[in-house]
Amino acid sequence: IFKSNGTWAHTEDMRSVSNVPGGTYVPLTHPISEPTHSEVVKAGFNLSGGGTITVDGSYRVGWTQRMIVIDAGRGAHFSTVGFFDIDQPTSGVITAVGGGTANTWTASGIVVTNWESLYYILPIGSGSASIAANFRMVGYTSDLEIPDDWILIAKKNHDAGAEHIKFGVGIQLNLSETWVQGTASMIKYTNAQAVSAVEAAGLALASTKRIVSEDEDLTFIFGRAQIDSRFADMMIISHRDMSGQDQYAFGQLNDGKTYINAPTGKLIYFQINDITKMSMSVNSLAMSIPIAMGTDKITGLGDPTNPQDAATRAYVLAQDHHTKYTNSNALSAVGMSAARTFNGDVVMAGNDISSSGALALKVSGDNDDYFEFSNIFKPGTNGIDRMSYAF
Repeated sequence: IFKSNGTWAHTEDMRSVSNVPGGTYVPLTHPISEPTHSEVVKAGFNLSGGGTITVDGSYRVGWTQRMIVIDAGRGAHFSTVGFFDIDQPTSGVITAVGGGTANTWTASGIVVTNWESLYYILPIGSGSASIAANFRMVGYTSDLEIPDDWILIAKKNHDAGAEHIKFGVGIQLNLSETWVQGTASMIKYTNAQAVSAVEAAGLALASTKRIVSEDEDLTFIFGRAQIDSRFADMMIISHRDMSGQDQYAFGQLNDGKTYINAPTGKLIYFQINDITKMSMSVNSLAMSIPIAMGTDKITGLGDPTNPQDAATRAYVLAQDHHTKYTNSNALSAVGMSAARTFNGDVVMAGNDISSSGALALKVSGDNDDYFEFSNIFKPGTNGIDRMSYAF
């Protein structure tokens, strides 16, 4: 009935034969094109590409570049250009067969449910363009025969403790894993997933491990504490709210210079058992405890200008206040211009007690008191006016 090229030879009127009805059959204008089973098998083995292929935390599979079937044949019986592109759709509900789940495509791909498989129907006899409507989600709970022009894109194994997605391009990914095409690298987490995982579980390094990012301008925040290396070659520690360059609490340079600092208008406090013993502002150092110098000494003092200034020993010795009173100065300072009362003995060894004017020398006491004069009378011009005593 067919020519070798798959077309009718000519129009024929046919009688009914067996279950073939009689009637007039017209010739076909195009070949009857059906791929062979072996061609489709080869197409599956020739699937490659996909760019960055990801399985996220919900077993959503996605790829960023085309998957491609190439070098598996060319012609009307396969691809008219020698290859098929298979691009990931970004929207729409997939057609489900065999008990599969009709999940929805997003920009991140599509969820492959337990024990289900994602297939693509090769558009046999056409060009290379990818057709979003040709994807199928296949299950195993309803009877189905997979046609020869369907090739496997991805399937989910749901064995306990061994769940994974197997891709037709030849890789296998677990939950939250990513394959970067062309780098031979398997990435456990994307950036967002890594941040989320570390925040949820915390970061614990083995005793021999460390985080190394030398000479980088970095900021680490641990609760309210901030460790920073953004400013020149200094490492600083501060409260996270004190993030400015001049607001740090402690800093150190690579040459060992070490700094204790407070922001503008704030004090530095020195404490013992959380009790302030000393504080320092931009203008003063306030002490609440004595300074114990021991055998050490304060050096670098200059000549004082204010009453509260400290002075050097040389400056103090150079002043004349230590010779303020000679003997005569002392007597003159005591003076006798007014009455003076002495509660103790007044001893004048070799010196005179004199009175001028209408003054008298008066000594008084109780019965046990006495006074004694010896060799005190010296005739004067007027003689002795009066000497009295009483017991």
